Amino acid sequence: MTLSAVNGTPHGIGEGSAVRMSAPNYWWTGVVTALRPGGRAEVVITDPGDSIHCPGDVVIVAARTLDPLRGGHAWREQARAQQLLAPPPASWQPADREAGHELGQRLIEAIQERGYAASRDLDDAVAYLGDRVTDAGEAIATAIELAGLQQPPRRRGWRRRR
Repeated sequence: MTLSAVNGTPHGIGEGSAVRMSAPNYWWTGVVTALRPGGRAEVVITDPGDSIHCPGDVVIVAARTLDPLRGGHAWREQARAQQLLAPPPASWQPADREAGHELGQRLIEAIQERGYAASRDLDDAVAYLGDRVTDAGEAIATAIELAGLQQPPRRRGWRRRR
């Protein structure tokens, strides 16, 4: 008896198989990483399609809902799964971490300096605009006062016309 028969999985689906899962409202593709009892399969998602999953998510689904992929499409999905599950490159050693940390610190300092310069520029711009608004307000107030002084005085009360 094969492992897939013991687990109740469909023919053609085993560990390492590229599969497609379709439901009425979504689909995705992935690679089976493990088979579980009760006809369940653990799958790493390689192409989330229109589902809510992201590449690299591991989901457990009913194996009967999976369709095996064949040919080049299966090879592509298996290669994607290997890339997603591969450990990070060994070239990232502590010396590289220190260099990366130093580079990160310089980048943070440059961003902060640019931020300080931008805030100084912004403060100058706000002060300039504030002065212009104050000058404009004073000019409007003066114009209103002059217009009020140049009008003849109005008579108080009203007259009845005949």
